[in-house]
Amino acid sequence: MPDAQTPFNISYETDNCIVRELELTDPLEVIGGWMAQPEIAKGLNAPARVLDIEDLRKYVTSHNRIDAHALGVFDRQTGTLKGLWSVYVDWKTKEFQVNVLLAEKIDSDIGGVRETGRPLYAIMFDDLGMEALRYNVLESNDKILWRLTRQPEHITKISSSNAGKPDAIHHFRLTREQHYENRSHRAERDEQFRRKREELRQQRG
Repeated sequence: MPDAQTPFNISYETDNCIVRELELTDPLEVIGGWMAQPEIAKGLNAPARVLDIEDLRKYVTSHNRIDAHALGVFDRQTGTLKGLWSVYVDWKTKEFQVNVLLAEKIDSDIGGVRETGRPLYAIMFDDLGMEALRYNVLESNDKILWRLTRQPEHITKISSSNAGKPDAIHHFRLTREQHYENRSHRAERDEQFRRKREELRQQRG
């Protein structure tokens, strides 16, 4: 089992994607294009700005594959870079935090976040013995918040570049036991997701 001193690679496949550690030889300029789009940058609580190739290379190399991992989400058929998962491991508390950016649509029956996130959570909880997951969602990021049934641990009010309007960060913590409970109801949760997605499509016309 990896530990706080040993680099290790995270890599897995899903029905539609390959998820693996980003390399300097990957098309990093695609990420720079995403981050220049306000709607995408907002989902990461970041200002929209163009990142040059040196910025992107520093981003990749700053993730040491011990307590920080930068994972690319690639289309399984075309190899196109679709998004990112970043993972930050606190080996002392056995907690990990994730950030996700799926900038390109993944045609998944259960949604791209669930499809690419579930194997990652299995690695962290089952293989590495992590005890809790932490993640944050902007209040204005309704694309993610509408999927969540869990209440945030706390909410932090912030200033936002979202058209000058105030925003807030919803902070979530999911224990390993809660994760396993959720996993035992996976089929039910997937059906709820499908119903919610269909309702949203109808609302949008």
